[in-house]
Amino acid sequence: MDKLLQSPLWVSLLQDGTNLLKNIMIAILVYVVGNYAVKKFLLFFRNRLKKRQVDETAIGFIYSLLGAGLKILVVVIALAALQVPMASITALIGAAGLSVGLALQGSLSNLAGGIILVLFQPFKVGDYVISVEAEGSVQKIDLLTTSLVTPDNKLVLVPNAHISSRTLVNVTAFPQRRVEIGVCLQEDSDPEAAREVLIRVAGVQPQTLSDRPIDVVFSQNNDASLSMTLRFWVNTEDYWQTYWRTLEDVKKTLRAEGIRYFVPSMRLKAEGAQDEA
Repeated sequence: MDKLLQSPLWVSLLQDGTNLLKNIMIAILVYVVGNYAVKKFLLFFRNRLKKRQVDETAIGFIYSLLGAGLKILVVVIALAALQVPMASITALIGAAGLSVGLALQGSLSNLAGGIILVLFQPFKVGDYVISVEAEGSVQKIDLLTTSLVTPDNKLVLVPNAHISSRTLVNVTAFPQRRVEIGVCLQEDSDPEAAREVLIRVAGVQPQTLSDRPIDVVFSQNNDASLSMTLRFWVNTEDYWQTYWRTLEDVKKTLRAEGIRYFVPSMRLKAEGAQDEA
């Protein structure tokens, strides 16, 4: 037994095992400390950007991009601590990058789309946008997706490539927005009386902007009905509250004034039935 323990092979295995265990412990320590340092640095970096009043949309994207790069760097340093040759690490990263790039071409398109969104800023965090896939308030822009929160509090993740290359409506891009409420009245209704009622209802809404016009336009006029549209302006943040309240007030006021809504009707005639004389 003593001869076995003192043999060159055993001594070499013991020494190599000790060195490997030491390198593994160092690599684990580098990885743990490195990730902790990355988190602290990213938090410091984010706070500095906020103090410089950088747009929140850009902050979120830069934070994600920088975080991914630093975490990859920590992994490379940990592998180097294992005394893996740098040439091997470089070849491994190159091969992995090529494989991942071919497998995730869509993800690379999403990454490019995210960069476009940050550079050109068609919207910012907090804006309400409508895309082909979904609509909602922008919560954040990540490396690959944009997070939208719907009015009923659902989270929707839209690929950056889609939202940057397709038609997009930014509802909150401007500070003011026009409210449009359509009404369909009986054909024999007095248009001037209806116009007066609609203008009066819009004028008493507390959020109506007094420096912008209140209009009532005829959108359709036929033998059966009279269609009119009320248009007035409010601040964007007051839009929905004002819209729903005005819609209710219009209906109540028209009814109180004796102006009736158009109710579609249909006359059915049974097959073979004769018209009354």
